[in-house]
Amino acid sequence: MSDDNQMPILKQDLLNRLIWSVFDSIDDIRVLDDPNDLSSESRPFSGHPIALEHVTNYALRTMLVTEGVLGLKEESFSELLDEWIAPVLTVARDDNEPITIGDFVMQVHTWLQSQKQEILEFEEEMTGKSHAEFKYMYCGWVWVPSLEDLELDFENQSFQLHLQPKGPTGEREV
Repeated sequence: MSDDNQMPILKQDLLNRLIWSVFDSIDDIRVLDDPNDLSSESRPFSGHPIALEHVTNYALRTMLVTEGVLGLKEESFSELLDEWIAPVLTVARDDNEPITIGDFVMQVHTWLQSQKQEILEFEEEMTGKSHAEFKYMYCGWVWVPSLEDLELDFENQSFQLHLQPKGPTGEREV
């Protein structure tokens, strides 16, 4: 499959509809009616039909997620790899069914909440700013470990996912 014809792994068009502030309550996640119009109506994510959609175009059952800031922290310790390794989340369902957007959001949100203090402390160390000044954008990476099972020909098996949530003022970051 040529690069021009390959279908993207993540359903980014659906993920882009989320107003997702990863450090706020999961109950605050909203779904925009029109992803191209930030002033369009939005509805709660909880119970929204988008949560039942597969998160990928290939109905994958396993995804590995890392957090961008913690990845940078690991790189800064590259000479001392035994000192600190960035955490990795395995997103999967207990019943081995394909991962839905609901599964993905719930698992990633909970995991990022558990990493929040580490993320904020390293951001402060890198930027010299207090965490109150940060734009709360989650920038992580998603790896799909079993692409060969899908018979796809991708050279790079990692796919970057950017979720742009609400900032500290409540406005969606664009």
